[in-house]
Amino acid sequence: MPSMVFPAQLLNALRARPWLAMFLLCLVLRLLFLAAMLWQVGAAPLLTMSPDTVDYVGAADAIRGGWDYDTKGTLIFGPGYPMFLALMQILTGGSGLALLLVNIVLNAMGSVLLYVWAHKLVHDQRIAIAAALLNACSLTSISLANILLSETLFVFLLLLGLIAFLKANESGRVLMYVLSGLVMAAAVLVRSMGQFLVVLLPVIAWLVNSGTRPTYKRISWSLLSCVVMIVPVVLWSQQYHRNHGVFSPSLAGSGGIAQLVRSVYSATEGVSFVQSREWFDSAVVARQNETHDLFGSFNDVAWQKLRQFLADCPGTVAKEYLKMIDGNIHNEFSMFGAQLPRWSKAYDTMRIFNSKKGLNYRVSLLALIGAWMLIRKRAYRTLTVLLLLYLYFAAVAGFSMWQTSRIFYPGQIAWTVLAAFPLVAMYEWVKAWVSQRLSRRSPREL
Repeated sequence: MPSMVFPAQLLNALRARPWLAMFLLCLVLRLLFLAAMLWQVGAAPLLTMSPDTVDYVGAADAIRGGWDYDTKGTLIFGPGYPMFLALMQILTGGSGLALLLVNIVLNAMGSVLLYVWAHKLVHDQRIAIAAALLNACSLTSISLANILLSETLFVFLLLLGLIAFLKANESGRVLMYVLSGLVMAAAVLVRSMGQFLVVLLPVIAWLVNSGTRPTYKRISWSLLSCVVMIVPVVLWSQQYHRNHGVFSPSLAGSGGIAQLVRSVYSATEGVSFVQSREWFDSAVVARQNETHDLFGSFNDVAWQKLRQFLADCPGTVAKEYLKMIDGNIHNEFSMFGAQLPRWSKAYDTMRIFNSKKGLNYRVSLLALIGAWMLIRKRAYRTLTVLLLLYLYFAAVAGFSMWQTSRIFYPGQIAWTVLAAFPLVAMYEWVKAWVSQRLSRRSPREL
């Protein structure tokens, strides 16, 4: 039938290009979430959905208005995301809905990049599709696509940089090494949590050998990406050091240390977290009276208290650190209730049903099974790359409280690939079982 020609052609095109099917699926899911959000809260709160969103938008307005890079949002989070928002404001007119649509497209493209990254890493299209599907259907990913926060852009740039690095590692092209370094630097300026990934690049170059280039060449040339990645970050960090005595691409790291310090104080003194915040803030005020610099004083007090606690009660520090990792990795994204308030009660009921603490360990269990399957396959190098990335972002999650799965969202570039292995194995088992059952049935039964 003529009317069936186009659908058939579309299905054939999607089968031939799974990345396109992935992009369309991601786009549809995120647009449906946006439609529900607009129905429930309207367009007015899109630029004020969270305190961080307010700071980002304010910093973007300051950059766009007079190239002011000394705003609160830029100082705390780094220049990358405010600059990106400022550019998008110029290109789209600055409406919250337009900015959110750009964010949704980037998020959907992130799933496509995850498919490419997984396929290059494990050389198995089924695993790559399953990993991208997990990311596409992740409620954390869908929610982050519909709020103006830096995670979506960071993961997009991170995956793009890692893919470019794998291509450079395979081909030896200098341009690809430079490109990967520049993209990774941009990712760090968007979220400073990625700044220590520079240490992992030579390790990845050593572990991933998809071509015929000798190991020493892969490792030595990977240092070019490291240098290109470091230079822009160092240049920007000098500004913080000059103004506040803090050599860092942002002050978010100091905030993470402060979170851990407050948690340890609350545990050791038996006080509420609000009281521990008041204790920390009073110390910052006292230090600020001496230095007359809020951000520098905040950084000084955070590191001073951490050193003190490490000397006095290292066990408590480790316990609170691991507790924050667990809470952030295994909790659901906390902004869901603000985005879809009419469904928040049902959502909370579902979380409590999963666990009294609302924690979700199923994904970690699947990832552990996937790691075991890679060990059985003796794919030690692939497993090491995925575990290094997983543990890196898990370690960063230990310096944040009540951020839930948002802070661990970049870890999806690792755990989705690990979890894909048992899911694909289950799919193949079910497929074989159904095929076997059908083959045993007589033609009359069919």
